[in-house]
Amino acid sequence: MATEQHDRRKAQIIATAQQLFFQEGYEKTSVAQIIDTVGIAKGTFYHYFPSKEALLEELVTTMMAPVMASLEDILDDQSTTAMEKIRLYFQGAAAWKANNREIMMALLQVMYRDDNILLRHRLNQYSLEITSGPVTRMIEQGVAGGEFKVEDPQMCAAYILRGFVSSGDAMAGLLLRMSDDPSLMKELDRHIEYLEHAISRLLGLPATTTLNIFDRKALRQLLQMEEQQ
Repeated sequence: MATEQHDRRKAQIIATAQQLFFQEGYEKTSVAQIIDTVGIAKGTFYHYFPSKEALLEELVTTMMAPVMASLEDILDDQSTTAMEKIRLYFQGAAAWKANNREIMMALLQVMYRDDNILLRHRLNQYSLEITSGPVTRMIEQGVAGGEFKVEDPQMCAAYILRGFVSSGDAMAGLLLRMSDDPSLMKELDRHIEYLEHAISRLLGLPATTTLNIFDRKALRQLLQMEEQQ
């Protein structure tokens, strides 16, 4: 019972922080404001989290839990090639976002407000830390199996993931403007094609081979657009 109460209180603090971070901005939200909103003592907050930064890290972990769970399932499948695992992981992440469209579009609108630049940066950094290990393992499998030609799998994973973060900023801007200008889909497609090409070269695939890691159908589902040729 005590453990259940502990977990419930911790989840309440995280959910409240998420709401306040999104509404007010990370920098403008104080620990005192979180405490007052939850209705707990200052000591209770610090029993669960040593700082606001630690709370943010826990929030990111919570938000990414569904994606990370699917990634572990992919990694544990011994019958799947490394190339297929990478494709399944990134396409699976896109499918999850498409199936949670309202949450994702609201999150984009919040994250790309000017007063949430620091929050977005920290979320990206924590996301990189969480996913770098699993992606490195997939690349190592590909190297061992002769699928990839990579000298440093860990460095390769870092550049692939940072490529997603960098391209993600540009693509997020397009996504947020897409409802007013559907023609921006062509520009979004170009970003996707260049990113897929860059990742394929980082993995040492033949020049004529491009690893298709974006699910276009899921992307159009996220945008509520009909499938286009």
